[in-house]
Amino acid sequence: MEQRNGRIDRKLQPHPEVFCRYFFYHQRPEDRVLQVLIRKTSTIREELGSFSAVLEGRLAGAIKSGIRRNAIDQIISDIQSTDLPPDQRQCLAEELEESRLRKNALNEQIEVLSKYLDNSRRRIGFDENHFYAAIASSLKIAGAPPLEPVADTPHAFSFPPMDGIPGADPTWAAAMDSLRPPKPPAMNFYQWRATSPPRPIVFHDPGTLSDETVHFHLDQRVAQRLLGRFRSQGFLHHDISRCCLTHTADRVPRIILLGRMCLYGPAAARLHEELVFVAARWLPPDTRTASLAPYARDAEDFTLQLLDDAPTTPNPATDRPATPLAALPPVPTLLAALPHDVRDLMPHLQARATAAAQAARAALQKRGDAEAAAMLQILQDQQKRISRNVAQYQSEASGQLHIAFDESERRQLEADHRYWTKRLAGLAREIAEQPQRITELYHIQAQRVEPVGVVYLLPGGV
Repeated sequence: MEQRNGRIDRKLQPHPEVFCRYFFYHQRPEDRVLQVLIRKTSTIREELGSFSAVLEGRLAGAIKSGIRRNAIDQIISDIQSTDLPPDQRQCLAEELEESRLRKNALNEQIEVLSKYLDNSRRRIGFDENHFYAAIASSLKIAGAPPLEPVADTPHAFSFPPMDGIPGADPTWAAAMDSLRPPKPPAMNFYQWRATSPPRPIVFHDPGTLSDETVHFHLDQRVAQRLLGRFRSQGFLHHDISRCCLTHTADRVPRIILLGRMCLYGPAAARLHEELVFVAARWLPPDTRTASLAPYARDAEDFTLQLLDDAPTTPNPATDRPATPLAALPPVPTLLAALPHDVRDLMPHLQARATAAAQAARAALQKRGDAEAAAMLQILQDQQKRISRNVAQYQSEASGQLHIAFDESERRQLEADHRYWTKRLAGLAREIAEQPQRITELYHIQAQRVEPVGVVYLLPGGV
């Protein structure tokens, strides 16, 4: 009965309340045993707050030989009389109290981690709409059909078969396998791949496990491949990989150079990645008397705000250029000026990245120290609990500890004692090594800065 209940009330259960029903037949004498079992287990839970493994074994022993009709009264009597001696009840109560304290401490840790999660979400600024737009744009660039809403599944989109598009890269087939339904054991692999179209995708975690849709997230294999189209590659074929222009309501032409700063730890582990940027007033190269100079903080913030407010396409009915069109540089002029602009602003981008790296190093060191201290505390707490158990085991009077337990329970307790002794020796070694190992994981071994894009902000109407 306990196993059945556990199989019903599981993690990711979509219903807030689950009912486990037992059917009792008055005309069947065996069901009297079931009724008594239910009442007894409910009483034990109410009195002890938990279902003791010892009691569970004794209750199971009462019916291990089956339920014989001529012995039903005796079985019911054995079930009703099943109980723990006072000393074991006291021991169980102490264990449950310690378990309650650990549960309270765990709940406090969960609250702290929830705050960390919320802060991380705000800091990263991940937005499902932006994620959807990036995936849709990548599909468009690849010449694939767009995402289409699924009529009978809320918030789901049909995904195009990338491996079936004429002229598509054949390696798409392996990536698309993550979107197909699970392969039946008896089906041939290639037959499964040929007859299994991709399942619909959802961008929002539904909170349940289902084979009907696939949760599209940043680490999903197909998403990783599509987003790789936009990943920072720096200079490619002697030209910057991404350059765009947009119009603003401001009179002054501006430029923003974007760069990526990465910090690497041991084994080339990427510990930190951050976008850095430099904004400046843009001037044609043939009119410059000096290199482009970055804005001060206030002007830079205003430039970024212009970028946020800039529409993706101009509207001739509403957008009025503040500068005559003839005075604005044509696109070929901007492309010709691009290498000069990057060369002028790159030293300032390096300086900005150096300052950001110093702050990131301090934050990483602080994080490493905090995690090392947390690990040390966990190991020390475990050491104290085990030492307390060992001391309690050794302080019991000879023979008194074993009176209340049968042979199997005594062997289990002795095995626990041997494990505790062995674990204490291992904990001493881990306390000396693990905190230092965690701290070393956050030591910066290399730093890299590369330009990843340029944005030109020109007066409206271009």
